Order: sequence, then structure tokens, then C-alpha cells
Amino acid sequence: MAEDAGTQESTADVRRLVERAQQGDRSAFEELYLIHFDRIYSYLHLSVGNRHDAEDLTTQTFVRMLESIE
Repeated sequence: MAEDAGTQESTADVRRLVERAQQGDRSAFEELYLIHFDRIYSYLHLSVGNRHDAEDLTTQTFVRMLESIE
């Protein structure tokens, strides 16, 4: 994974966060959310063409992640 001016988390860091989230660490899930929200929202906004649907789909994405993180 490429680094964007030092703002992106390394793959190893993200994997550790996923492992912590799988163990029930809510702060790890929150960090994953913060790391990935902008990229997921931007992709969905470009795909569907409107803010409201992109927000709904982004929420659904993170809900599914939370439900299946184990």
C-alpha cells in the first residue's frame, strides 16, 4: 500500500487494528472508521452521484463491517 505524505496507515498497522477490533476493541473499530471513511465515502459519492445515497451506503458499509468483523 502506498503512503500518501505519511497520512495513510501502513498495512501492518491496519491489520493490527482489525485484530483488535475482532477482539472487541471499540477504539480499534473507531480508528478503522476514521482511516477509511473518506476514501469509502468519496468512492461511493462518485459511483452514485449524490451525497445522500453516498452517506447511506457508507453507513451500510461500516455496519456490515461491524457485523462481520469476527
